[in-house]
Order: sequence, then structure tokens, then C-alpha cells
Amino acid sequence: MGTARSLLLVLGLGLLTLGASPAAGQESMTDLDPPPQAAGGDEQLENLNDLTIPELVALARTRFENENFLLAKNLVRIILLRDEANIEASLLDAEMALVEGETDRARSRYNAVLAIEPTEYEANYGLGKLYARSKLFRQAKFYLERAESNVPDEDRSELLTLLARTYRGTGDAAQALEKITRAVASESGDTLPAWEYLVKLRIEGQDFDQALIDSGRLVSLARRELVAAPAELKAVERLYAAYNTQLEVLRALHQSQYELNPDGTRSDRLQAGNEVTAAETLRRVVDVMIVQAELLRTISYFSMLELTGKAVDYDENNLGLQMQHGLLLKNTSQFTEARSAFERVLQADPTHAEAQRQLASLPAAPITADEPDVEEEPAAEPENESDPASGG
Repeated sequence: MGTARSLLLVLGLGLLTLGASPAAGQESMTDLDPPPQAAGGDEQLENLNDLTIPELVALARTRFENENFLLAKNLVRIILLRDEANIEASLLDAEMALVEGETDRARSRYNAVLAIEPTEYEANYGLGKLYARSKLFRQAKFYLERAESNVPDEDRSELLTLLARTYRGTGDAAQALEKITRAVASESGDTLPAWEYLVKLRIEGQDFDQALIDSGRLVSLARRELVAAPAELKAVERLYAAYNTQLEVLRALHQSQYELNPDGTRSDRLQAGNEVTAAETLRRVVDVMIVQAELLRTISYFSMLELTGKAVDYDENNLGLQMQHGLLLKNTSQFTEARSAFERVLQADPTHAEAQRQLASLPAAPITADEPDVEEEPAAEPENESDPASGG
């Protein structure tokens, strides 16, 4: 038996070292995914016979997280040769299959796990997501409901949001609203997608008053996220998206203030007596659009930074370029990096007045603020002091 196991491991190692062969049906190596080699300090690959299955699983997981997919896949194959019922290896192979776009393989792995352990969370959730993505909502509901019975706290909001979408797909609006309400109440994980979907359900139900309240909460949460990480592009984009959801509410509300045509569509004739309300709604639409315009400008600064960063590498003695780069860093709240840029200018020219002014304007410590939980009237963001395009 020991000889047979050693032979299997030797065959598995053959997959690791010979996997670069571009034979038909096999994956090919690229410069970005070099062939796995034990040389260079990875002693674990030299002693696979000595590793336990949990150690092999951990090694495969590490390689997968480091995006060395071919090596991770071959390690999984070795594990399954030794223990074809290993749940962790099967789940990892399903994850890799999804990354590679092989949904049939992922579905097969998940089903293999459920044949062993019908209540296993990741397999049920994985199948639920696959079926929901294919709009097979009744099948998705079966697996997602089973996953809900033992969902970890950090996944609760995400799972309940997907379950709400699934119920809506089956035509059960009441259950969809119940699930999404529980999703936003979750105290762990990312709840912004849940709040966004709750607002969409409110709009569909034409509950505009509650939709405005919920969209205000969504904006407040997204703004808090940006305050906590002001230098993160993703946080700026998420706040922009939150305002976009609020804009959808206001536009839907405004449309509801017009008369219906005989075919049920909205006309361009405002309902009598709605003039003041319609004007106020349009004012709020413009307020949101002003904030979004400022956020878009900040988002554009992040893309400009890639260009000025390269330019500074090419010519670090160009003081105008250094100033331009520093202003972009400042306007994306990357204050430490901005300080360095302005200091480099002053090292070259201690009399540079604009560099002195910009350096003095930088905050000494990260800015913090408490955001209220209630809906707020959107207001325009303060304008940046200097236009980075001018270079100071």
C-alpha cells in the first residue's frame, strides 16, 4: 500500500514539473505564471511524501491565494489521489474552477461535497450563487436557504442579499423584502450592497418616502467609509454609487408626479397641485448631481496620478511636475506622499512659495468626523484649493 501511495505522489510530482508541456487539453505556462520549481527555498515541494493532507491543503491554499493556480491545482490533485473524499480540497478546486470560468467543474465539485455532507455551507452557497447567476432562481433558493441555516456572521449580509434577489426572481416580493431587511440589520460584513438593493425594492413598491430615508442611510454609511479611508479610490467610487442610488429614488419620485397616459405610461403633464413638490424634488436632484460631479473629479485625479507618477520617475528634477504630482496626491487625500513631493521641491528650491503654501496646508494628522445616522441634505463638496493641471 505504501509503494502504491509513493507511486501516486511521484505521478503527482510529475504533474508539477511536466505541467509546462502545452499538450492539447492542458494548461500552458506563461511568463506571469512560471513553472513550479522546488529550487529557490521552497523545501515543502521537495518533501510532499512527508506532508500530511492538512499540510498539503494549507500549501495548496497558499499557492491559490498567491495566484499560482497551476501549482495549486496540481497540489489539489495530489490530495484527491490520497483522499478522494477530502472536502477542503474539493472546495478549493471549486474556487479555482470559478476563477478559471469552468462552472461545470465547480458545480461537480460542490455536488461531490454535498454528497458527503449535505449541510456544508460553502458548497450550498456556491451552488446557490451559480444557479442565481444563471437566473435559475428556484434551484438557487433551495441551496441558499440551506446555506442560511449555518451562515457565518461575516457572510450573512451578502447571503441574505442574494437570497432576497432570488426570492424576487421567483416573484415573492414579500420574502425578498423580509430577507433584505435582515441583511441591512446585519452587524458584520459589507452591508452597502444590501442597502442599495433595499432601496431598489422600495422604488419598485413605489414606497418613495421610505426609499428616501433608506437611501440617506446608504449615503451616510458610504460617506463614513470614505472618511475612514479617504485615500482609497474604491471608497470614493462607492460613495458615488450610493448617491447614484439616491438619484434613482428622486427621479422615480419625480416621474410619479406626472399624469398617466391611457396606456399606463407617464406623460409630460405635471399633475395639478404638484408644482411645489416637483420643484423641490428637482432641486434635490441637482444637489446630488453637484456632489457626484465633485466625486467624479476626485476619481479622475486617481487616474491622473498614474501618469504623473510615471513622469516623475522619468524626470524627478522637473519641479512643475513634482508640484502637479503633489497636488494630485493632496486632492486624493494621500497626505504623507504629498508632503514628500512638496518637500522634494523645497529641497531643490527653498524659496518655492507655492510648495511652502501647499506643505503648510497639509493636515498634521488624519481627519476624522462623526457622521449622523439620519438622512442628510446632499451638499456640494468644497472645491480643491489648486488645480493639479496647472502644476501650482
